[in-house]
Amino acid sequence: MENNYYYSQKEKDDTITFNSSSSPIAVTQYAYRTGINNFRDFFSTTEYFDGDTPLTFLIANYVHDMNLLVNLIKKFDTRNEFKELINIPNDYGETPLHVAAIYNNVEVTKAIIESKYIDPTIKDHRCLTAMDIAILMGHTKVSNVLKDCKNMPISDIKPNIYQWGNIFTSKLSFEVRSNQTPLLFNDTLSSPIQTSYGQNFCLTLTDTGHVYSAGLCSYGKTGQNKKRDILIPTMIVSLGDKRIKAIACGKDHSLLLDDIGCVYSFGNSSMGRLGLDYTDLAEPPIFISKPTLISSFGDKCMTTIACGTDSSFSISSDGHVYSWGSNINSKLGFQGAILQSTPRKIENLVKMKDVACSNWHTVLLDEKGYVYTFGSNIDGRLGRSINGKESYQAGIVNLDFKVRKIHCGTNFTTVLTESNTLYSWGSNNHGQLGVPSISAVSEFSEKPLL
Repeated sequence: MENNYYYSQKEKDDTITFNSSSSPIAVTQYAYRTGINNFRDFFSTTEYFDGDTPLTFLIANYVHDMNLLVNLIKKFDTRNEFKELINIPNDYGETPLHVAAIYNNVEVTKAIIESKYIDPTIKDHRCLTAMDIAILMGHTKVSNVLKDCKNMPISDIKPNIYQWGNIFTSKLSFEVRSNQTPLLFNDTLSSPIQTSYGQNFCLTLTDTGHVYSAGLCSYGKTGQNKKRDILIPTMIVSLGDKRIKAIACGKDHSLLLDDIGCVYSFGNSSMGRLGLDYTDLAEPPIFISKPTLISSFGDKCMTTIACGTDSSFSISSDGHVYSWGSNINSKLGFQGAILQSTPRKIENLVKMKDVACSNWHTVLLDEKGYVYTFGSNIDGRLGRSINGKESYQAGIVNLDFKVRKIHCGTNFTTVLTESNTLYSWGSNNHGQLGVPSISAVSEFSEKPLL
């Protein structure tokens, strides 16, 4: 084990691993040891840095002595063999200049544009130049530096996704925004058709079946190879040519459904929520950062997916419901087990067409428009009376109308009728039911309210 350069080299397979403590000196010294040709190859590869090139990795992670990083960049101008390295993109189409703009690194931006080989017109997989990123992220000092580049293009970008609440900002921090704040999304070949949010991350689905993710990378929940927080929605390139038609986010995990009925999961495997047969009651949870096929479905075709906080559901083309993950409060629809690590069919149900789930309860919608609930009934979130505080059996909610859409909040439920009328039940402690806090329902309602 060799560690004086902050990298490790395994003698048997000669693999190299770097981490966020690796300095430009460590990376450069290793590269020089490989020889000039291999130096060029090393700085062109994304093999060792989870989708980043060595240079984009260092720009994103190294925050100590900027002079070391600047001097490394200047080395690329010293030999003709290295001239293309300053423009080599990572797996996400981001050149070193893009990454410097994303992380608002003025010193590195200056060093890069001083290179005689720099091409500032390159666009990443989001169809953004470094200048586009600097302007849209409000990085004024970087954009002012980039103005010195000749032929610097500026795209006409009109954001079409907005967010508000406690959002992840370009300052790598969370801020509460009450106004609509644009999300930097610029796929010029497709349009967003669905967004889904988990805890500190989000997914966006386009009409061409591509999935973008952004947010904190903890637990592998962004589905990206690169182990750094993602400020701008970035395509999950590991999906390849798979065409995704639905997305769902839990607290720290996600599900994807493709156009042939296959389900993929990634993120935190705790309590079996990924459906990949990981049980971790006695071990640290396994984090899956790449969308992984849930193979236990076999040749069954899935049509619907949903995520609760730490649970997952899907519905097959024949109307059967499958659940897995945490079974606390009997929210998976069966009794006995505290968790289910692979999809399990819920027995004795009629054919269902939709499912919604939250932290403690689950809602189903059948093909005739009837609503069923199970799990915790604290605060009346099941919309029906039961014996005790929870029920694993799916019971029908007594409604005088047919329903076409269902949705769960943390501790409440809403349904949309066929006549486009919205009803809700459950906790109303923050006015989430959309009704006044009158004495009879000031805390909660277990009956649907208009």
